[in-house]
Amino acid sequence: MTLFESLPPACFQGVIPAAISTCSHDGTPNVTLLSQVFRIDTRHVALSCQFFNKTKQNVLENPFATVELYDPLDFTSYRLEIRYERAETCGALFDAMALRIEAIASHTGLTGVFRLRSADIYEVLACEKREGFLIAPADDPSPEPPDPRVPRSELKCLHLVSQRTARAPTLDGLFTALLEALEEGIGFRHSMVLLPDETGSRLFAVASRGYGDEGIGAEISVGDGLIGMVARERRSLRLSSMDSELRYGRAVRASVQATGGRRELVARPASGIMV
Repeated sequence: MTLFESLPPACFQGVIPAAISTCSHDGTPNVTLLSQVFRIDTRHVALSCQFFNKTKQNVLENPFATVELYDPLDFTSYRLEIRYERAETCGALFDAMALRIEAIASHTGLTGVFRLRSADIYEVLACEKREGFLIAPADDPSPEPPDPRVPRSELKCLHLVSQRTARAPTLDGLFTALLEALEEGIGFRHSMVLLPDETGSRLFAVASRGYGDEGIGAEISVGDGLIGMVARERRSLRLSSMDSELRYGRAVRASVQATGGRRELVARPASGIMV
């Protein structure tokens, strides 16, 4: 197994944004942050292309680039040497990468403006761990061992959820047991269960945990915001850098407004509920 194949999945979750370095044909460098780095197989990655005019222009002139990835658990840095191959604007890979960006766009009123233009495919030529990127202090204490009483693996959590829900005597009890098991099993302190109305166009929260009394009864239209987008597409969506993603979307919205593009913007979703 190569180093690239063994990179921790957390490196590709965007908790710490990755950076791409490119160079134009005349040797002018350019460095920018990436929204997504998607590992396709043992030799390829896909990078999200939204507004990267300079980056895209550079790789069309000079296809070689480097990407810096970071493991958010121990802050290890990895450097990928990559070569641009092609851009995809449709298909399963494009749809999977586009959903995340469309959800942020919907939540910030940028539908149709803030969107994935292409999933750019690169061949991974080399992968190296950057030694000495971080040096731990001499008095750095050893991490505490995990508490064996807390089931953190997916299988243990599934077993816990199955046990709790199977014992629920009522529907309300089932929802409560489900959310409690998710918090106990994998640490989900904020969660909710939403059901569609008779028309299937709106979702209503029928159970929640971590949101207080305001959680129950919250509603959102299918297709609006993060929850609405996931419900419309019927796909799971993981956003591990929510705060930075929303700041990015709001900054784009402010820029569009400042340049006279108000007509292209839509109203933000009325409900601000989030997972």
